[in-house]
Amino acid sequence: MRIPGAVAQEIDDFIRYLALTPHEITRYRQDPEGFMHTSRLSEQAADCLRDNDLDALLAAVQAKRDDIMDHADSWKRTEFTRDRSIPGYGGAVIKKE
Repeated sequence: MRIPGAVAQEIDDFIRYLALTPHEITRYRQDPEGFMHTSRLSEQAADCLRDNDLDALLAAVQAKRDDIMDHADSWKRTEFTRDRSIPGYGGAVIKKE
């Protein structure tokens, strides 16, 4: 995927968002222009996505997802847990001692 340096960070953030919320890819496929507009992408970033095809974007999203999942920090044990004594959906997050 060809990404100009001026919008590289914005495109990377957009790709990261799609990688972490895969259900949004369906929305992007249905209406790319509307999705880019509601995502508040700059016109330069939107032009970059228009210049590249959907397959290139999907490959970039998959590569970003793989990078996130394969990162060493994603395999670390978490220090936080949910307080299950509080009923309901919410609950409090407490730090393990």
